[in-house]
Amino acid sequence: MKIRYLFNFVGFVLGCILLMAVPAKSEALERTVNTPVSWPTDISSASVEGYNVQHYIYQSFPCSINGSRISYTLPDDGCTWRVTIRASLVWAFDGSSGYGEYFASETVTTSGSFTGYSLKTATDAANNANTAAGQARTAANNSSTAATNAATAANNASTAATNAATAANNSVTVATQARDAANSAKTSADNAATVAGTASANALNAYNEAVVINNKLDGLTTEVSALDTSEIVTAVKDPNGNTINAVRDTSGTVLDASRTARDASQEALTKIDTLQTMVNNYMSADTSPPVVSLSTVSGARATSGSSILAMVDVSDNLSNTFEYSLNGIDYLSLSVDGIITLPVNSSGTNTITVWVKDEAGNTSRKSITIRKF
Repeated sequence: MKIRYLFNFVGFVLGCILLMAVPAKSEALERTVNTPVSWPTDISSASVEGYNVQHYIYQSFPCSINGSRISYTLPDDGCTWRVTIRASLVWAFDGSSGYGEYFASETVTTSGSFTGYSLKTATDAANNANTAAGQARTAANNSSTAATNAATAANNASTAATNAATAANNSVTVATQARDAANSAKTSADNAATVAGTASANALNAYNEAVVINNKLDGLTTEVSALDTSEIVTAVKDPNGNTINAVRDTSGTVLDASRTARDASQEALTKIDTLQTMVNNYMSADTSPPVVSLSTVSGARATSGSSILAMVDVSDNLSNTFEYSLNGIDYLSLSVDGIITLPVNSSGTNTITVWVKDEAGNTSRKSITIRKF
């Protein structure tokens, strides 16, 4: 009889719906075993265990028994727990009594936050450490690359500094050469001026001598006009055996003044012809173009402005004054110091050409590249 009632009770218990709503946070979660009214049922013992889904923890929960009610408390850790409830039951029915086993499960999620250590936290910490190690390794590699790049940049900077120093030395050498060329050109110009001054003085002397000779010829012509034609003798030989027309005075003596005046006149004409030839040769001999060098006054090859000052150094075999042009057509007078203004119109690289013309019309040109920021 007890065995039959036991099986009936077990089937009854397994068919009951015993789960109720779970209170929030860490309040006691109560479960009640429902039995028929005529079957008083008590719980003699109970146990509650839970499995933390997030942190892989099994844990027993404290529980309390009150008649047919089981109450237990979950940690308020913000995790999901799979709870298993086991209970031993004592019942009475129709003057008989018996016992049975009760089993139920439920899934509960609390709303708090987890503190402490678990397999998951250890795994997460290990993963985080591994991630941090990878990031540190990447940072170290990046630092190594940055150090290599910095070393390369430093070497490039050193090379650039060496190149700049070399360029500066070359600029000094070029400037020295340009200065020497300018001094040489000035010396040549001074010599040419001296030659021109001497030629001018010779021309003036020749002119003055020609004036004197002309005056003498005028006087001689007056004297000859006053002579009697019977006193003119032809075919008179000079000391060199040349036949000349001579004039004798009343005593029959050949007038030396006539011969002297004629000779002086011929000498003066010869000197004038020679001087003219010298001047023509002087002017026509200048067929060489001037030698031009071009640089900025500051030495810089870049500017943020729309113009930059430049210095034009010119040397020539004969000319002392020069003209310059920025287009090869319109020329302006070049000052003694050679300072001109170059236009820098476009951003980036600007190649500017300067034409220079000497007094004979010979031209040369020089270009310079200026970068505009």
